[in-house]
Amino acid sequence: PRCLNRYNAASNDFTRFLANETASTTSENSGLSGNHVTALAVDQNNILYAGTFGAGVTAILSDRETYKYYYIKENILENTEPKSQSFVTALHLSTTGEVLVGTPKRGLNVIDKKAQIIKPYPLALPHQETLKKSTIAHIAQDDKGNIWIGGWSNGIRRLAPDGSLKSYQTDSTDPKSLPSSGIWDMTLDKRNHIPL
Repeated sequence: PRCLNRYNAASNDFTRFLANETASTTSENSGLSGNHVTALAVDQNNILYAGTFGAGVTAILSDRETYKYYYIKENILENTEPKSQSFVTALHLSTTGEVLVGTPKRGLNVIDKKAQIIKPYPLALPHQETLKKSTIAHIAQDDKGNIWIGGWSNGIRRLAPDGSLKSYQTDSTDPKSLPSSGIWDMTLDKRNHIPL
């Protein structure tokens, strides 16, 4: 079955983390919120975050026995089943320790650990609306605090620490522009160059 696997080098075996179909926003120790894992991140406390296709984010605490669940805020406020539309396409740990969440058509989000929800990243409304136009496929952050966001169809966007947003897209009249607006993966090197 689909699930999250973790390789243990000391014992040379794999541990499977499976979904519990009854996982809710309040239960713990119940397994993953969904088996279709789409994104992973590990924080400085060795907490593993697993983004899923349709079931939000599961945080697996360092004891690997305690689970916490995070779902998209709008669905909880609408009194609908929160798991139904909590699609996650990218996860990234920011330099400030926040867990950033990329989604299809819901823009850039952040996990609110106290409220146990995924809520919109604090941006000016026009910028949030711009980011909602694309599925966020990848998130990275450079040493200057810029957050780089790659989309499946809208190129790359740079969110500066001052809140400004700059877009980089394909331009057939500019040979130095992006060759394609579809960004499937990217990373930052030590010189803040972006291979993609």
